[in-house]
Amino acid sequence: MAKFIKAFRGVKTGDIYPTVFAKDEECPPELEQAAAELGALEASGSAENPAETPPELEQAAAESKAPATSGKKKNEGK
Repeated sequence: MAKFIKAFRGVKTGDIYPTVFAKDEECPPELEQAAAELGALEASGSAENPAETPPELEQAAAESKAPATSGKKKNEGK
């Protein structure tokens, strides 16, 4: 199991409220992906916890940050 490198708050499986995890505590398996994406886990050389974000997650993150537009140009029709 990976350890946290900073405080992290997450909801463990079966809980309804978040738990605050301190630095150096072990990360539950169900929270490892989220903690890794937020940079809260120690770097690990193991294959089960890669340091890089998979390309499909990077693309999804980039798309979610794109500004929403209506498709209309400003002052169109004046």
